[in-house]
Amino acid sequence: MRKPILLHLKLTLVFFALHYGAAIAQADFKKNDIYIEAGGNGLIYSLNYERQLLGKPGLGLRAGAGWIPNLCLAIPLGVNYLFDLKQNNFIEAGAGVTFFKSYISLKANSWLKDADVVLTPSIGFRRHTTKNLLLRLSVLAAVHGNQRKKEVQPWLGLSIGKRF
Repeated sequence: MRKPILLHLKLTLVFFALHYGAAIAQADFKKNDIYIEAGGNGLIYSLNYERQLLGKPGLGLRAGAGWIPNLCLAIPLGVNYLFDLKQNNFIEAGAGVTFFKSYISLKANSWLKDADVVLTPSIGFRRHTTKNLLLRLSVLAAVHGNQRKKEVQPWLGLSIGKRF
């Protein structure tokens, strides 16, 4: 009689510890990010806001804006998914679109000379620090052109920001 009671008590304690630990981990997860990105989806640079849709790493949405006076405006929008590698490290896969407007005539050999909309699929590595900093390096393909001719430009992005 004593063994089943002890076994039941041990199982209850283990279940409680696992459940409570998971609740604490989810409660500590910050769902909002604001960051500066060099390159990346904003093409030159951008200031971005990102929101994870769940209380844990997973599906997220982002929006941003990049502007260089008298040169160009870029509005990146996107969706991403964080794959948890543990220890606050993530692989990030995303897809986005950047609306691009140039205020000057770009050089004929510039890959952005005719671009209004650039598709930006990406993959990257992300780190969340204990001080609520976000660090990210991403590789993406900037896809642009018209129905007759599409061009793909490899591109990099480097981000740093704050989580809250």
